[in-house]
Amino acid sequence: MKGKIVSFIFAILFAINCIIKHSIQERTKNEAEKLTHSNKETWEEEQSRRKQNIKKICSNNKFIMSKRTRYHLVYEPRNNLLICLNAKAGVTTWRRLILNLINIKNKGKDIKITRNISDYLREKFSPPKNLTNLGKTTLSFSFVRHPWSRLVSAYFEVRDRIRSFNHGKDSFPDFIELILTKNRYDFNRGYNGNPDSLDQLSGHWCPYYICCSFCNIEYSIIGKVETFSQDAQHISDAGNLNLETDMHLNIKTGKLRKDSNDVTKKYMSQLNMTTVQKLNEFYKYDFEMFLYKPGSWEK
Repeated sequence: MKGKIVSFIFAILFAINCIIKHSIQERTKNEAEKLTHSNKETWEEEQSRRKQNIKKICSNNKFIMSKRTRYHLVYEPRNNLLICLNAKAGVTTWRRLILNLINIKNKGKDIKITRNISDYLREKFSPPKNLTNLGKTTLSFSFVRHPWSRLVSAYFEVRDRIRSFNHGKDSFPDFIELILTKNRYDFNRGYNGNPDSLDQLSGHWCPYYICCSFCNIEYSIIGKVETFSQDAQHISDAGNLNLETDMHLNIKTGKLRKDSNDVTKKYMSQLNMTTVQKLNEFYKYDFEMFLYKPGSWEK
């Protein structure tokens, strides 16, 4: 009899424990769902703010569709994706995504994005003619970055090539001078002479509003390097793409990490005020359109 009572008590205690455990799990699940919902709402509010600001800037200026925008666009019809690729703003990550989606031989591996592969993607996934409508009927997105950190990142990439044709001069101020005076130089294809049109700028430093024609194509999502992980996750969810975590973090693993404000400040401080003012004017619409501050290196 005593043994039955003990067993009965243990059964009751076990049942109570299960009830409490289940209650805690449900509460944790509900709290996680609320947090996820809250995070999504916050992200959607930020997206709305970004897109509304772009519309405001566009309404005050008459920007036509840039001839070079098609060169930056990748259209992947099977997943209904339209991506405008901006150099130094996660472009390698998104090219790798396309390669994975089309199930190439190296899927899942650390694919090296060579120029041949980039040209292949551009040729194979060239968008149809009506870009305006395509932006509205696809999951379309483009990523941008603070102009200053972008320039410093570009400098790290092309420094050796600058030295080879610029009489050994390869300092950051020398690099910026080239952009402001000979900015039609494409470090992969050679120098094209003095600029007579912003359409001819090298993709490494072409202003974003020109490269991706934000006033003419209504992108579903405006991503920023500064919020790369969050934006990439929402793109993954929206397109059911199942992006891998290492793809999200790819942009952090290069020579210049996205949060290296000190590095950006170090190099930008080498420029005199006159040069900085010229750069401010050069990237005027990128600053205004994407809510960046010209004098700030903060996130």
